Amino acid sequence: MFSLLAKIKQILALRQDVDELRADWEKVKYEWEEWFERFKRLHAKIARRQQRDEQAPSGEDTRPGGELERGLSTLSPRARQIQAEILAQRNRGKPNGGTG
Repeated sequence: MFSLLAKIKQILALRQDVDELRADWEKVKYEWEEWFERFKRLHAKIARRQQRDEQAPSGEDTRPGGELERGLSTLSPRARQIQAEILAQRNRGKPNGGTG
C-alpha cells in the first residue's frame, strides 16, 4: 500500500513537471515567434533600402541622414540659428572644452 502511494506521488510530480515544461515551451515559442517577426521586418527594411539604392541614379545618396553627410541640414531656419549660436559659444570657450 505504501508503495502505491509512493508511485502516485511520483506520477503527480511527473505530471507537474510535464505541465511546467509545456508552459516553458509555450513561452519559448512565443519569444521565438516575436524575434522571428522582428527579423522579417528588419530583413524587409534592408531589402527595400537596397532596392532603392539600386534604382537611384549613381551618386545619389538614399540613406536616411544622407543629407547631413553632404552638408545639407534638415533643421528649420530657427533651429539652424540656435545651432550656429551654440557652436559660436563653444568656439569662444576655453580650449578642449575645459571650464576651470
